Amino acid sequence: MSRKTYNRILDEHLHILAAQGNHEAYELLKRSYHLHALSLCSNILSQYPESGVMRKELVAVCDDYFPLIVIKFNPNLSSFYSFWKEGTTREVMDYMIENSYGANACAFRGSFSLDQEKDDKGNDYYDLSGNR
Repeated sequence: MSRKTYNRILDEHLHILAAQGNHEAYELLKRSYHLHALSLCSNILSQYPESGVMRKELVAVCDDYFPLIVIKFNPNLSSFYSFWKEGTTREVMDYMIENSYGANACAFRGSFSLDQEKDDKGNDYYDLSGNR
């Protein structure tokens, strides 16, 4: 049995156990795919080195998306790895599009309060451009 076949069978077996609520199987699968995520994110960032997005951000996106992959995976349609890679790559690329320098995302897109006392009253919010 080739290593690729063995890993595919192991992943799908761990997925079955995880889908049945086996936490240890889920953690083993998640740990394994965290390593895949490190590689995937490094590859994507090597293609877009000036994006301004850090690898740890992309890995966090992968890790956050993993539970959804486990829920949505159908072994009749593809291998777990193929399903994970396709879905996770799409999620990472969406994140890159929304948060890269090229998408003008180099500034904070939220609000914060400069005065906690006034914050409690619900006014005086500023964005980073200085607008009220």
